[in-house]
Amino acid sequence: SSHYQGTPFDPYGQLGDDTTVGRFTPVAVSGLSGVTAVAAGSMHSLALKTDGTVWAWGANDYGQLGDTTTTGRGTPAIVAGLTGAVAVAAGGFHSLALKADGTVWAWGLNDSGQLGDGTTTDRLAPVMVSGLSDITGIAAGYRHSRAAKSDGRLWAWGANNHGQLGDYSTTNRLTPVMVAEVSGAVGVAAGDWHSLAVKLDGS
Repeated sequence: SSHYQGTPFDPYGQLGDDTTVGRFTPVAVSGLSGVTAVAAGSMHSLALKTDGTVWAWGANDYGQLGDTTTTGRGTPAIVAGLTGAVAVAAGGFHSLALKADGTVWAWGLNDSGQLGDGTTTDRLAPVMVSGLSDITGIAAGYRHSRAAKSDGRLWAWGANNHGQLGDYSTTNRLTPVMVAEVSGAVGVAAGDWHSLAVKLDGS
C-alpha cells in the first residue's frame, strides 16, 4: 500500500492531532503537557505524565488504549484506573505500564499471553501481570513482553514461536518465565520477534 512508498500514514489517529492526515514533519499531540515518556506500538501511542497517569491514542481494536472501549481515538484518552506509573511500553497491539511499586500492568491484545495474566483474554483496561515484583524496566514486542527485575534477572511472557522469550523453548507463556542465562541485567528491549538485554558489565 501507499504508506510503504513514502506517503505519510495516519489512518488510526496515532499521531494524536485529531486528524487522520499523515505528516512529513512533527505535529504536536493535542492537549498533552507534562509528559516524561512516550511509546509507540504498531498503530497506537502512549504517553506517561509527571502525575503518574498514562494517556493513549490511535487504534484500539483490542483495547490497547486501555480506556475500557474498542473505539479508536485521534486524541489522547486517559488509561482507566492507572496511577503511579513510572514507565510505559507499547507492543504490536498491547500496552504495558510499570508502577512505582514495582508491579507491571498490561492491556490490549492477549492472543499469545502477552498480557501475562494467565489467560488469552483481551483486556480493555489494565490488569496486573502475574507474579512480578521489584521490576525496574519493561519492554513490549509485537506479541511478547519483558521485564527487568531489581536483582538483575529478566522475565518474559507471551509469544515464543521464534524463541523470543529466551527460556530454551518455543512455547508461548501466559505468565512470566525467567529468561535463561541472563543475570546482572540493567536494561531490556524487544523487537517484533527478538529481544535484547544490556548488562551492568556493558555487554
